[in-house]
Amino acid sequence: MMEEMRLQRALALRGVASRRKAEELILAGRVKVNDEVVTTLGTKVTNKDEIKVDNKVVSKVLKAYYLLNKPVNYLTTMSDPFQRKTIVDLYSPQMLAERVFPVGRLDYETSGALLLTNDGDLAYKLTNAANSIPKVYQVRVFGILTQDMITKLLKGINLDGILAKLKGISDIQIEKKINQSSFVITIEEAKNRQVRRMLEAIDLKIKWIKRLSFANIDISGLNEGEIRPLKPHEIKKLHVL
Repeated sequence: MMEEMRLQRALALRGVASRRKAEELILAGRVKVNDEVVTTLGTKVTNKDEIKVDNKVVSKVLKAYYLLNKPVNYLTTMSDPFQRKTIVDLYSPQMLAERVFPVGRLDYETSGALLLTNDGDLAYKLTNAANSIPKVYQVRVFGILTQDMITKLLKGINLDGILAKLKGISDIQIEKKINQSSFVITIEEAKNRQVRRMLEAIDLKIKWIKRLSFANIDISGLNEGEIRPLKPHEIKKLHVL
């Protein structure tokens, strides 16, 4: 018996986008199953069904997994109407063919670890707010990080009515002569621009933020702008989180 699955999951498995984005495509009327437009999220399909997005057939692709050390001033998006640089400008021809997309986001001014994949199920798992996925950032700020500030960050900062907390803070270095501080923080939440907004809420002006690792996959040995395939043990590690 042919396995049935929800249309949004089938789109994710075929490397179109994450399940969340696939749902948006369906609701927008951009998806056809066997040449019929489908806008119902609960629609079931099998591998025998022909699926089209924007009238283009979506074929199966092998799953691919990469790590990018994202430079600053690159958008974490697949395209930009204002012609600004995006992470796609760093893709190889093979990655374009594999239709890999970013797992979550890093904002324009932030550099560091960004996972890329066409595995929609994994991307959904890693960005689901219900899961505690560790993300480690190195931060440099203007100003002196005080014990009171550390306590506030660990207890939680109210961001638009939601309490945002750090999992931990370490490697604190205070440079009083130049009025700057640097430190490493870990979060397990998935709030938009969380690190930047938490620091700004305690009146620290950010000089730069770099994400050192995402889901325990780190950028050691990877220069800014470089991309490498994930190793088999790293892929396995992501799937068992």
